[in-house]
Formats: sequence, structure tokens, C-alpha cells
Amino acid sequence: MPDIAAHQRQVTHNRQVVTHLQAAGTDYLDWAVTAMFYTALHLIDQVFAHSSSFHPRNHLQRHAAFGREPQLAPINH
Repeated sequence: MPDIAAHQRQVTHNRQVVTHLQAAGTDYLDWAVTAMFYTALHLIDQVFAHSSSFHPRNHLQRHAAFGREPQLAPINH
């Protein structure tokens, strides 16, 4: 399971990918959005790893855990 540092490395990498894809013009914006999505997932997983040492294995587990994490309330819809 990735730890907080591993999630942060992936966030940094994904942000670099987004910047690169955006600089390439509009042809790759769909992939930039995809990289942004996975950046968000790693940021969310960092919160889980920090607060409860929970490491979701899939989107269903992550979604179910949102209600238990007050820091994520603003994005829990």
C-alpha cells in the first residue's frame, strides 16, 4: 500500500504531466483532465492514509469512506 510520501510523489508527477499536456495545446486536454482526476485521487488517499491509515483498494471503498472523514466533507457529494 502506498504511504503518504508515495502518494505525494505521484501527485507531483501527475501535476508535471498535466503541465506538459497543457503546454502541448488542445489536442491532449482529455488526458490532462484524466491526470488531474488521478491527482485528486492521490490527494484524497493521502488524507485517508494520514488520518486513519486507510488505503482504499478501489473507488467503491474510497466512496464509502468519505463519510468518515470530516476533511473531505466539502467534496463529498
